[in-house]
Amino acid sequence: MYADYSYYTQEYGGSALDSASAAKHLRKAQGIVDILTYGRITGCGGMEQLTAFQQKNIKDVCCELADFEYENADILENPISGYSINGVSVQYANADLKKVSGITIPSSLYQKLQLTGLCWGGAV
Repeated sequence: MYADYSYYTQEYGGSALDSASAAKHLRKAQGIVDILTYGRITGCGGMEQLTAFQQKNIKDVCCELADFEYENADILENPISGYSINGVSVQYANADLKKVSGITIPSSLYQKLQLTGLCWGGAV
């Protein structure tokens, strides 16, 4: 895994996930990172082949994304983004969210992942 529970609690300082659920959420976050980076981390030979800057950013993004997915599961899994009843309309706020390859991610988090240089959609 790109980030394990030890990294999550000690380096990142996360506390939303307990040890039982952390592996599941960190694994899901890793899968999302792999999609957004076009599988380049595995394709280049793994995390060990990346710079220290890239490794730290990827680990931190995985931790932040695991927290985000955990804390917003109800909203992210809800297909309704708003509704209207008798002329009153309600839209769910998502100002800081970005949809990339069908994945909803905080814009600032995607920007942090882009700093690794692994999100470019062109050929390597």
